[in-house]
Amino acid sequence: MTTADWALVISICSAFVALLSFVWNVWSKFIYPKPTLVVGFTLQNILDANGLSDPFLSLSVTNHGPVACTVTHSFVEIYNGLFRGARIALINPLSNFPYDFETTRGPFSGGLPKKIEVGEQFSLHYWYGENWLDEKILRVGVWDSFNRKHVCPRSYLREVQKRYLEDKAAGKLAKAEPR
Repeated sequence: MTTADWALVISICSAFVALLSFVWNVWSKFIYPKPTLVVGFTLQNILDANGLSDPFLSLSVTNHGPVACTVTHSFVEIYNGLFRGARIALINPLSNFPYDFETTRGPFSGGLPKKIEVGEQFSLHYWYGENWLDEKILRVGVWDSFNRKHVCPRSYLREVQKRYLEDKAAGKLAKAEPR
């Protein structure tokens, strides 16, 4: 093959790659767009006329678009050994927050499922006592209606776990009621 033949083959291959990338961009941006959800996980208190409230865990979800999305439930991934996949567990948000810091009605309480428009934020709140933070948690996040997981950065989780372990060692945490 001559140099001109190789140039023709390379040009045809690059035209094919360019066509594939154009089709993929049109598909992902206009035909089937999926939202980007940003998740945060913190330990918070409420400051009001009575002073600081009991601490609680807060999982906030912000929709960065391009379309609205429904958050279906929240979860944690728990370490299950070196050669096994992580265990996934649903976590139960508080059902009557901020009036009750302990009661939940299962994994679909706290306003779940919740449709979040572009630019909106939604927060889920959890009881802060001796609970699932005793496990070796790898990730905390939510599932959306596209069956995609959105997790918070691990630095947020490490900060909450550090504070949890300090409070547990100091005896500041409430005990969970046995089931």
